[in-house]
Amino acid sequence: MRNVCAHINASIDNYDRYRTLTILNLRYDKISPEKVQHLANALQQCQTITTLYFHNNQIGPQGAQYLADALRQNQTITIVNLHANRIGSQGVQYLGSALQQNKTLTTLDLWDNQIGDQGVQYLVNGIHENKVYTLIPSSHSIIHYFI
Repeated sequence: MRNVCAHINASIDNYDRYRTLTILNLRYDKISPEKVQHLANALQQCQTITTLYFHNNQIGPQGAQYLADALRQNQTITIVNLHANRIGSQGVQYLGSALQQNKTLTTLDLWDNQIGDQGVQYLVNGIHENKVYTLIPSSHSIIHYFI
């Protein structure tokens, strides 16, 4: 994955047509947490991607931690879909912490991640400082949070 990210960055830097890449679709790619780490490192510096579709990859809490690290730095991503990644409440704790610093994310889909009540609390704590979020924390509820 490290080589893939390096090639993506090189392509974006060298070819004008790729400099406008705004949607990164990595659904159903069976990406391991270790590969997420390399991707997250690239996303920290990326200034064009606004939407990340990353559902059904089973990244777990560790992968969520890497993505949270990227979201702390990235100022262009507005939509993240992490549907069905087995993140659990621990992974949501990392994401909630990142949301305290990230002011650009507007939509976070965490459907089917077994986050539980504690995970929802981590999210609410994370978005307390921000304007508007659409959170999809479980299979049966959507929370709109407005300040």
